[in-house]
Order: sequence, then structure tokens, then C-alpha cells
Amino acid sequence: MCGKVPSLSFCVGCERVFCTEHVEQHRLDLSSLLDRTILEHDQCKQKIIQYTEESKSHPLMKQIDEWEKQSIEKIQQVAVDARKQVLRTFGLFASDAITIMKTLTEELTKAQDNDNFFEKDLRQWMDRLTKVKKELDKPPTISIRKGGSDVPFISKIIINVSDIFDKSAGRIAIKDEGKLIVNIGSNGYGTVRSKGEYSTGKHRFRFKIEHSSTHKWNLIGIVSKTTPIQATAYNTLTSFGWIANNFVCLNGKLFANHNGYKSDIEKNDIIELLIDCNKQTIRLTNERTHNAHELTVDTALCPFPWQIQLSLYYSKDCIRLLWR
Repeated sequence: MCGKVPSLSFCVGCERVFCTEHVEQHRLDLSSLLDRTILEHDQCKQKIIQYTEESKSHPLMKQIDEWEKQSIEKIQQVAVDARKQVLRTFGLFASDAITIMKTLTEELTKAQDNDNFFEKDLRQWMDRLTKVKKELDKPPTISIRKGGSDVPFISKIIINVSDIFDKSAGRIAIKDEGKLIVNIGSNGYGTVRSKGEYSTGKHRFRFKIEHSSTHKWNLIGIVSKTTPIQATAYNTLTSFGWIANNFVCLNGKLFANHNGYKSDIEKNDIIELLIDCNKQTIRLTNERTHNAHELTVDTALCPFPWQIQLSLYYSKDCIRLLWR
């Protein structure tokens, strides 16, 4: 160790040779290392006892506690956002309900004052009141379902907001709480419009072609709310959209193969309609074929607000509006 000769002691542990002076120092160093090892041993024993008796103090338990805290915070935030979305959407629905109730109040007051009402009037008033009460508890434009989340066993609440059809003209019926339209009777034009109206932002809607005749005639598009509804949507001013016979409707005029449009719509297809008010465009996409077609809407010809407009011609044809 010190280079002195002669060296008298050989350590079998470190395989070095020591003189008389340094062999004692070497043993002291080894003793010091033993003391440190015993201290580590005692600390290790203490940690085992601590983690066994106080399991919450274990680092793994703390990781689980932190995950639990973050998960709860995420769930609480999702719940806050969901409530805001429901209140915002319900507020629009409630506004319409207030308008309906105001009209009913006026009609009932007038009937009571003049004593001028009959069974037919009473049935109509009761039907309207029943409809309003039912929709207050279960608005047709809102549903709540459980969907996927970042953590598989934590279900995230998703608020589905959709539209419904509530206006019609011609040979067409609105069914299933405003979600289904059906051509009724013999062949003939029929048109429906959405309850919702759109002036800003992007709005995505999906439709299922539940039944289509071999001749394939249906129109999917938009129209200005300012234009009165009529059975023949294809020649209605402010109408823009696509017809399943390869025609495009532009402000109530038909154009064949416009921008290469060729319909590929078949029974059971899911069709997406994207309304982009900011860009003043609408886009039709067939989810089966992935073919997409886009139209630019001149707001001078079709002023805001816009509404969804669908039209059918052949008997028993039907289209369902799906939840977004």
C-alpha cells in the first residue's frame, strides 16, 4: 500500500499486501464499512416495518393516490362541461316552450272569457300541453349516454346534441320524435326541415338511408329559414343540396353532373352533411365509399340562418337522422 519493503500482511479480501503500520489502518477502514452496512441494514428493516404497518406511506400507494385524485378531477371537469352543454342546449329548447305556452295562455284566456270553445279545441290544447310537458322532461334534441374514456373502466359522460325535423310539406311524414322521415301514400314530393337553425360555426349531421327505391330520388341539403317550405324542395329558392339522381340543386335550379357529382347512395348507407357557416360551404360525404362533394353557398342568394332540408319522392322511401 505504501511501497515500503518488506510488507508483512496479505489481505485475502482486497488481495493487497500491507506493512505493519498500514495493516491496522486497513482493519479500521473495514470496521467503518461494517458499521455503515449495519446502519443500512437497520434502516432497511425499519422501512419494511413502516410499509407493512403503514401501507399508505409506500411510494406505489402514493402513485395510486395521485392517479385517483387526477381521475376524480377529470371526472368532475367532464361533469361540469356536460352540465354547461345541457343547460345551453336546454335553454334554446325552453325558449321555444315559453313561446308555445304564451300562445296557449292567450288562447285559453280568450276561450274562457268568451265561453267559446268545443271538444276539438280542448283536445288540441291538451295534446299541445302533453307534448310540451313530455319534451320538458326529455327534450328530443338531447340524450345522455356513457362512452369511452382515457381509462377503460371509468365511463365518461358524453352529451349528444342533435337536431329534429318539425316542419313538413307534401307526401311525407315525420316520425320517431322527429328523427325519421317517410314518404307516405303513392309517389309524390315531400319535404321536411330541421327545427334547428345555423348561422355560425360548423355543424355535422349523419343520416341513414333506411329505404330507397331502385330509381333513387332524395335530396339532402340546406335552405334559408326565410323561405316558406313547399313540397318540391328542388325548385325552392335558396335551396342548395344534392339529389340522388346525379343532379345538384343551386338556389332552386338543377344542374346535372355539377363539378363531377355522381350519386353513389344506396340503401343502408350513412351520409354525412357538414354545414360550415364560417366558410359558407356544405359538404356531403358517403361513409361507405368515402366520396365527398362540396358546395359554396352564396349568402346573398341563401341568407342566414340556414336549416337542414330533406326531400323524398318515391313511396315508402325513408331517411333517419342519427345522433351526432
